Amino acid sequence: MDLAIPIQAARAETSEEFLLLGETVQNDQTQLGILRIGLPLNGVLLTAQNISDQVFWIITVGSTVTLILGLVFIRRLLQPIQQLSAVTERVGRGHLGETVMVSSKDEIGDLARQFNRMSRGLAETTVSVETLRESEERFRRLSDSAFEGIFIHQGLEVIDANDVFARILGYKKADDII
Repeated sequence: MDLAIPIQAARAETSEEFLLLGETVQNDQTQLGILRIGLPLNGVLLTAQNISDQVFWIITVGSTVTLILGLVFIRRLLQPIQQLSAVTERVGRGHLGETVMVSSKDEIGDLARQFNRMSRGLAETTVSVETLRESEERFRRLSDSAFEGIFIHQGLEVIDANDVFARILGYKKADDII
């Protein structure tokens, strides 16, 4: 880097000459010469390069750490949702009554608690339906093995009957009456 400064002399009433630096040239001034100062830029450029390298590495490391922390946070956030999804799939395949461990008090925790309540309710309802089917099957076996004619009606309509009742009325099977 080079710096050039003109050196000028001005005449005073005492006829002494003064060196003035950086002042505007007036009509009665004469230029004595140019002061030239040169500084090498190698050190300055090397320092600028070192600063640029450091800034690059700080940004790279900071971005990497931020990305890793973001991925860990997202994984922690999605883990309960993935567990809920897996249990939902098992309940959908018939494993009623399965529940999810609730560890949070946020919206996902509320969703898990509601799911657990629903799953237990489905299990109880399904048990009731299975118990009802077993009871109906026992009644059907008892009705079919009875010697008496048995029928169930609603108003004037026969809803169910055994084969003995159908034969009493002249039919071959109970399905012919219903």
